[in-house]
Amino acid sequence: HHLLPFFGQAEIVYGSVGRIAGLGAIARALRHFARQPQLQERLGAQLADHLHAQLQGPVSVRLRARQLCMEMRGVESTGEIETLALRGGATRDGAF
Repeated sequence: HHLLPFFGQAEIVYGSVGRIAGLGAIARALRHFARQPQLQERLGAQLADHLHAQLQGPVSVRLRARQLCMEMRGVESTGEIETLALRGGATRDGAF
């Protein structure tokens, strides 16, 4: 059932330590990792790892997505799941 799609929003916060990423570069990285068969948790972790390695600063990636595997099986919920990946000293509230 994990081959069913999920879709939603990504919220990415990073702290600049001498490097700045353009919005296009962040969107391309997200599309790159999302293009393959994927789990939401792994997508957030891969994106956070990549951005942390490239920017060398704190990174927070929050994904909110509707999981069709939950909605189509009749689970009595919207199937919306939120995951959070933190790297480099980022905290849950987005502070560094």
